[in-house]
Amino acid sequence: MASRLLSSDAHRRTVIRCWSDFAVADGETGADVRPRGRKARALLAYLALHPGKPISRDRLCGLLWGDRADEQARASLRQTLFELRPFSKGDRPLIEAGRETIMIAAEAVETDIDQLRGLFDSGDFETLLAALPQTDDVLFANLDGLDPAFDDWLRIERARHRDELVTLIGDASASAITAGKSRLGRLLHGRLVEFAGADRKPALPVETLLIDRLPSVPLEGAAGQAPGRGMITPVLLFAAALSVAVFSPWWMPRPASRSEALHQEAYGLYASAREMVRKRNSEIKPAIEMLRRAVAIDPEFAPAWAELAVATGIGADSQRLLEAEHYARRALAINPDLAEAHAALGMIVGFHGPEAARHLKRAVELDPNDAQTQFWVSNYYANNLDFGRRLAALRRAVAIDPYWPRAVNEAALAAWGMGHREEAAGYVQRIMKADPATAFDCDYRLDLASGSYAAIVEKIARARRQNGTPVQADMKLGFVLLILGYTEPARLLLHLPQFQWDIANGGPIPAGALRQVEAGAATGAIDASFLDLTIQRLLFEGQPTAIVARLGDKGGVLPSLVSKEASPSNVVEYGPDVALALRAVGRTKEAKVLLDRAEALVRKAFATGPVSGEFLVQAAKLRAAQGRNDEALNLLKRAGDRGWEYAPFAPRPDIARIYAFRNLRGDPLFEAIRKAGLDHIDRERQAVGPVPV
Repeated sequence: MASRLLSSDAHRRTVIRCWSDFAVADGETGADVRPRGRKARALLAYLALHPGKPISRDRLCGLLWGDRADEQARASLRQTLFELRPFSKGDRPLIEAGRETIMIAAEAVETDIDQLRGLFDSGDFETLLAALPQTDDVLFANLDGLDPAFDDWLRIERARHRDELVTLIGDASASAITAGKSRLGRLLHGRLVEFAGADRKPALPVETLLIDRLPSVPLEGAAGQAPGRGMITPVLLFAAALSVAVFSPWWMPRPASRSEALHQEAYGLYASAREMVRKRNSEIKPAIEMLRRAVAIDPEFAPAWAELAVATGIGADSQRLLEAEHYARRALAINPDLAEAHAALGMIVGFHGPEAARHLKRAVELDPNDAQTQFWVSNYYANNLDFGRRLAALRRAVAIDPYWPRAVNEAALAAWGMGHREEAAGYVQRIMKADPATAFDCDYRLDLASGSYAAIVEKIARARRQNGTPVQADMKLGFVLLILGYTEPARLLLHLPQFQWDIANGGPIPAGALRQVEAGAATGAIDASFLDLTIQRLLFEGQPTAIVARLGDKGGVLPSLVSKEASPSNVVEYGPDVALALRAVGRTKEAKVLLDRAEALVRKAFATGPVSGEFLVQAAKLRAAQGRNDEALNLLKRAGDRGWEYAPFAPRPDIARIYAFRNLRGDPLFEAIRKAGLDHIDRERQAVGPVPV
């Protein structure tokens, strides 16, 4: 493949094959110039995926000789570089070895991954189709087993590059269609289905999909009903939607005008991107690009504007949220009765406040059978502490789309938190039959909520033995091992930035960490639990001023607490701790105002109906901050009876580390609750047994 894909000056480059077996070819002669040693090949492979980036010698030693002492590892690296010395010679050396870093020269190397991207950028879809790897190919197939650290890196890179390849093929198929190359679009689409793993036909005839909205199922639908939209796997929905554009020339009359053809092309891009966004089976960025192409083709295509608003608003900062809002309002300007646009605005404005309520209500009126709208309605109820209606909305979302992972996961957790354990387990069992990988994630979250840590470790180990390692298994396992107190294995698995690891493991908290954590949590880049953990650490370490200082800034969860637009759930979750920080710096009146607001919201939530176990703990923190210790203890006991487990990003979580509960220490009931939690962790740790680093 490599020899016939060289770019205009590739004859001067070294060509490295990444897909399938690792190989190296001389760019001018095509001769095989692979080094003999497997460690030398692995070193070249790693550098090839980081062209032009200096890599420290320490990093390479840890990657390939992690079981050796530092000096021995450095000696092994020097020996390997000696083997690679032919690549360091000539007027255009491939490898540049410095005193502390090693680098592969970007201008001297070309990989088959680069070539595929270049073919896509140039629009040479026919050559791209011929150059695609085989479906069962993996990255660097002959480089396994060299070192555990390198194996871990391989596993991550294989998953990442396969996802990128699927995205590239999908974009190429859509681009070929847009360029009028329907035959190539169909062929690329076929390869896309192969790579994405589709193994059955859509349950609905293709003709059914030729409407502006995919068919829905009754809200009362159950798993055994005739399949509707929710019964089709994400990939098949993607394939079926794309087929509108790809296959239409075979069985539809030719469009009467160019405008109709353009609308079909825009619809194909929109339908494909819509499934990518809703199912989250790919990165959001390619979907955004497809939607931008769709609205460029047909500027009056309101659904594409609405979906572009959704894709842009997911995990967005304040600037991108303004952009997303613009897209949603553009959709409504074109079609004021578009449910998708109303639902998007409800999401973009943050699931709380009268505007969110108005738009979400209108979205449900216009399209009561849209799973994503029901899911967002559940978020609105969660933000407003109406837990019964939240669970009802999630049940509706799952009834509409029984195999949508996000809805199923949240429905299971909500049911568990409300004490409906059999219902929660039922969601896992049902999705297990259709998608074991998705079911594992849902099962993991339930096990985590119930404190079944040993079960999580065993399930991940079993999945690895069966070559079915779940997505982000290292993160899941690392989090559980951290809770159990295995800090060193957890550190290696979690790959957290140093400041996050310090927060989790009791290290020093650097200046500005709170702002950084808050910003990361807002966009999803940092787990939201880190924000609470950081606040607890700062309070215990006598740094309330760091918390109070945030209140005067703009943007973020903490600054919003002092405004009337604050989310009720944020006021209850963070208000007591912020009030304690205000009290500690002498701002007692402001502290009382915040506590009173939280008190009013807690009373309203209890009056509305049943609440979750997590909310019982938040209410207990409020009561403790108010000095109402007996009520706080009663609420804590109720949460424990409900099955709540304290599980932040910290080793051996201890409820005594919750600052609001510091005055409860020594109370017999509190100490009994605390001991029960620690004893549970010890039992789970014993069940797991020793964990090797």
